[in-house]
This record gives sequence, structure tokens and C-alpha cells, in this order.
Amino acid sequence: MAKKIDDFYRKALWYTSLTTTDFPFIYSSGGAYSFHEALHDVYSRLIREIVATGGDHFMEKATFDLVADQQEYTLPSDTIKLREIELQYDGTNWARASKRDLSNLTHSTEAATLSAASEYSPLFDVLEDSFFIYPEPNTARTNGGKLWYIKAPATSLFISAVSAASATITFPQEYEHLIPMGIAIELWGKYGANDREASIKAQYDEGVEKMKREIKPRTRPGQVRMLDGNREIGNR
Repeated sequence: MAKKIDDFYRKALWYTSLTTTDFPFIYSSGGAYSFHEALHDVYSRLIREIVATGGDHFMEKATFDLVADQQEYTLPSDTIKLREIELQYDGTNWARASKRDLSNLTHSTEAATLSAASEYSPLFDVLEDSFFIYPEPNTARTNGGKLWYIKAPATSLFISAVSAASATITFPQEYEHLIPMGIAIELWGKYGANDREASIKAQYDEGVEKMKREIKPRTRPGQVRMLDGNREIGNR
């Protein structure tokens, strides 16, 4: 659910008893640590906590063109983690690609491992900012690939041009309270603690662990879970 950044700002000021002068909303060159900087740090950290559970919050879907005889493709620049890939080699049928199991190389060569890949049972690897598909397409296909990935927070939220009155961020509503608490803890680390820090820190740590427990997918072997309206993934 999207919520105005200004709401988090006011709550963080309440936790810390700082003023807008002590803790400015926007960073200015040579100025103090700003709310936007703290928000970016805390928000990014909380998103990564959610991603680590295997949850599908912040999921994005994208398409890409298959290029004849091309194995390497560039990941979206805002990718935190690639979840799924589907490929349409023949222009009609979609096949889910499986991530290549490198442990197989202890028993076989790379060439032998990849020889098992086909247009109906493709494989993929992720290396740095790219992913590789096996086999290579023989024919170019417009929008012949689909991928689902966890998307990083938009950097555009954290530039000086953003208006506090209109900018929003998205986070699971039941855990929104963790954001201003985390910002307060960041500030105490920079400006010194007060009597409330230990209590807030304990509440924050407990809240993060609760969030991770409740968001973690509850799938068992043989179950599937919905990724979006057209896609199911899970342990099969």
C-alpha cells in the first residue's frame, strides 16, 4: 500500500524529538544528514529483509526480445533478485526455464550439463548484471522472453526534487510502523541516544522478526503459490 513519505517524516520526528531544523527533509550540499537519506537506508534494508524470506512483495514483470544466436541478456537495472524466466522459442509455446544447478558440475562437464537443455526445457544462469539462457535461440522473437524479478526502491524517490506533500512509497501496511522506528534508530546512531532508544530498538527488532515470520511463504513440497494471476511457482 502506498503511503505519503511526509507521514513517515512526522512520525520519525516524534520518535526522536528532533525539529525540522535538526533533521531536514531534504539534504543540501554541506548540510546535515537528511530524512531522505535515512529513509533510503531503512527502506532498502527492510525490503532486503523481506526478499530474504522468499516472499514475492515488490515483484515486477518485464518482457524482452529473443535475439538469434544470443545467449546473454541484461537484467533490468533495478533488479534485486531474479525469480522466474519464461521463453517462447517457437513463437507460440511458452516454456519455464529452470535455474542451472551448478552442483551437477561435480559429476559432469559443463557441456554435458547444458546438453540437457532444450526449447521445451530451457535453463538459465545469472552472472553479475546479466542472465544466460540455454539453448540459444535460433530465431529472433519479439517479446519472446518474460521475467519476474524483485524490484529495488526507485531512486527517484530520494532526490531533492521530490515533494514531501505528494511523494509516496509502497510497503506492506501492517509493517509500515517499522520505517519511522528504523529512521529514529539511524538518527540516534548519528546524533546520540536518548532514554527512548533501547525501548524503540527492542520494538523494532521484534517487529522485523515478526514481519519475516509472517511474510515467509508457507509452502510445503508439492504445493504451489500464486505469483500473479497468470503464474504459479513453488516446489514441485
